[in-house]
Amino acid sequence: MLAYNGFKDKAPAADSPSGLFAMATRTDNEIRELTPEQGQQLLDDKARQYLGISGEEFRTRWDAGEIDADDEPDVMRVAMLLPLAG
Repeated sequence: MLAYNGFKDKAPAADSPSGLFAMATRTDNEIRELTPEQGQQLLDDKARQYLGISGEEFRTRWDAGEIDADDEPDVMRVAMLLPLAG
């Protein structure tokens, strides 16, 4: 199984008391192990959320070279999930 790290925390704002150079000290991020089916579902969910297409359509178009990672930032967000989907 592969792991997916769902970060919960955001970096401090530049105008926060911690400033730009603060380091995160929270260590309660969750790491979940995903089955291939769960990875496929995550890919599908995020492809629909970010690109408005299914995970299967994204994979097909990605493999055919029809989608370029430089097209828009959301493409890479979805592409990075491909290994989780098997």
